[in-house]
Amino acid sequence: MTSTGAPTRTDDVSAAPAAADGSRTASPEQVRDELIERAAANAPELADLIRLFYRHVPAEEVNDDDPVDLVGAVRSNYQLAESRVPGRAAVRILNPTRSADGWQCPVTVVQVVTDDMPYLVDSVASELTRAGVQVQRVVHPIVVVRRDPVTGERTEVLPAADPADPPADALAESWMNIEVDLITDPGRARELETRLQAVLTDVREVVEDTDRMVATALQLAGELEKDASESTTDGAKLLQWLADGHFTFMGYRQYELVHEDGEPALRAVLASGLGVLRQDSLAARSLTAGPDNGAQALSPDLLVLTQASAQSSVHRSVYPYYVGVKTFDAEGNVSGEHRFLGIFSTTALHEDVLDIPVIERRVREVIHRAGFPLQSYSGQRMLEVIQNYPRTELFSVDADTLYQTTTGVIALAERRRLRLFLRRDPFGRFFSCLVYLPRDRYTTTSRLAMQEVLLAELGGLSLEYSARIGESALARVHFMVHTDPARTLEPDVHAIQAKLAEAVRSWDDRMVEAVGGDGAESATEQGQRFAAVFPEAYKEDFPASTGLEDYRRIERLAEGDLDMVFYVPDNAEPGSGASSCS
Repeated sequence: MTSTGAPTRTDDVSAAPAAADGSRTASPEQVRDELIERAAANAPELADLIRLFYRHVPAEEVNDDDPVDLVGAVRSNYQLAESRVPGRAAVRILNPTRSADGWQCPVTVVQVVTDDMPYLVDSVASELTRAGVQVQRVVHPIVVVRRDPVTGERTEVLPAADPADPPADALAESWMNIEVDLITDPGRARELETRLQAVLTDVREVVEDTDRMVATALQLAGELEKDASESTTDGAKLLQWLADGHFTFMGYRQYELVHEDGEPALRAVLASGLGVLRQDSLAARSLTAGPDNGAQALSPDLLVLTQASAQSSVHRSVYPYYVGVKTFDAEGNVSGEHRFLGIFSTTALHEDVLDIPVIERRVREVIHRAGFPLQSYSGQRMLEVIQNYPRTELFSVDADTLYQTTTGVIALAERRRLRLFLRRDPFGRFFSCLVYLPRDRYTTTSRLAMQEVLLAELGGLSLEYSARIGESALARVHFMVHTDPARTLEPDVHAIQAKLAEAVRSWDDRMVEAVGGDGAESATEQGQRFAAVFPEAYKEDFPASTGLEDYRRIERLAEGDLDMVFYVPDNAEPGSGASSCS
């Protein structure tokens, strides 16, 4: 089989075109265009398809390729697209070779041919990342083709057709050629093909059902508006807000309250599922595992707002948001639930909190509880803290927790301290950890150190984070630590906070502290000056206290003096040792 575009030698560098006036070297884009034309000349029967395939690929990604490799990638995709079952994606994973000389391409190629739909590239790339496969290059043309409507056999490719307005008897397809790190295990490749097929099926079901999910949300909002209570009004406005471009709907299902072995539980209504919840599969169940327990099912609260239990397979590899709207019988008892899953849009994540239903009322309540008019200086400070709150957390948090966190952050603003605000998911699936710390203390190293502390102290199975560093003196890091719901844990927030504070202290901070303990004047300035003397390699091997001893020893040396120190490294094996000479 021909190779599919791996970075290889360029056989004829001199063929790169010159600029029009002959006075300058050709631009990278000119080099790319000439390379594509050379590839097209090598395969006249695919020339137009080759031009379509690579016309949007950045020049730096193809200019080192051989034209033979470019042709091989197109020909291979063309062969995969020869026949495709209507409504199903064609997926293939291969390790290309150049048959003439036996040369092995140093990458694995993932190829996909499917109907063009939203979320395709993001969903496939996210699944590859979840599988531990590193993506190197993505080529993703939209190709208009004609197919036999029954057999799916390709009858014609229309490279010049507009994918946004294809002929009535043709369809726009997404052809993907994704280069990833080399996969040598055939079993792993087959498993990955299966996983990608499942993801592409999820994408198709979400896209097919989006209009129905939006319509269901709006219909439910209309029913809630008939009841003029505060909670139903907020619920109706929230559903309308979500449907108005603020939420990418991923799934919907209706549930009814039943009693199993005397215990209340929510059971899916047959054939009510849409999107990723269309099928009653294990994957669909895992997305909403947790919120079906009896106590929560019987709660009189209209809305259930929380994150789902598993990562989304569609669009982005994040935990989708769960919006539950309960139904009640004539006596006011819970009778079931309408459940929506989705991802907040970029617009929603940057929306003014005073324009978001449910949240707006909660924000005003919190600021009023603090005794501040909204337009006052203190009221605006509280509003600023809430505006910078993680949006998904803002939907989930109750008014009491929001009040405690907001007032705590304001009290912290003038102090260089770390503060942890911890909230456990009511269903026991995760801990939400908001960490505020001095902005100059936040680094990748400090974030990794905090992750280790939180995973260890909270019994975490996995963790995800987001960070916000703005003009404020404080950086905000939001950790979501996912845990085993069956495990009961009562964390000591103050002890964890102390460990986090210790974890973010740098070697230089410890040197300042060591100098202060030494009784020297201007300890901070001296400590910073001393710390600047030591190379980073030394700091990795020795604590600041040892560094201060070495510094003092060097200071005492007169010209021509020699000092030697023998020491045993920490955790040294019996009989081993080392020496240091000054």
